[in-house]
Amino acid sequence: MSMSLSPMLREELALRGKTVHERAKLMAASGVCDRLGISPAHVLALLERYPVLYREAWVKPTNRTSRFAQDGFDIGDGWFSIVDRLSAKLSADPNLHVWQFKEKMGRLTVYFCDSDETADPVLDATTDAALDEAADESMRTCEVCGQPGIRDKRRHWVSVRCKPCLQTEDETRKP
Repeated sequence: MSMSLSPMLREELALRGKTVHERAKLMAASGVCDRLGISPAHVLALLERYPVLYREAWVKPTNRTSRFAQDGFDIGDGWFSIVDRLSAKLSADPNLHVWQFKEKMGRLTVYFCDSDETADPVLDATTDAALDEAADESMRTCEVCGQPGIRDKRRHWVSVRCKPCLQTEDETRKP
């Protein structure tokens, strides 16, 4: 008995052995979206502008435990500009290696790979200031569209949305 694979499963299997950069390129060309969170075109732009900061994007995944390969950009398109500006500032430190951008409790959170390099107090202070600035901006910016937004708490979830995006979400949740 032969089993037919769904087109979506076939695409997932085809992308599985690809690097994050290869997946983003393929998806940007085809219009397919993935677990990358933000659009493949935005992922590709960040990877190509800041290759040192996102160096794991060019590494073939030997297993599925790579945090960057699984969840590198777990945010919405509305925060792309914030992440782009933050990436420009973070790339000043060649020892930084970002593993993940994530929305957590309505705030942009960044995870880094541990580095054995000697810390530079000036770069560390600059990095901390850039991270705080980006996190503060994210709490006022709609994660969906990038317009000014408000923090919205529903049950145990906190998000930042503008009024039109909140209204759209409410309409799609109605039975």
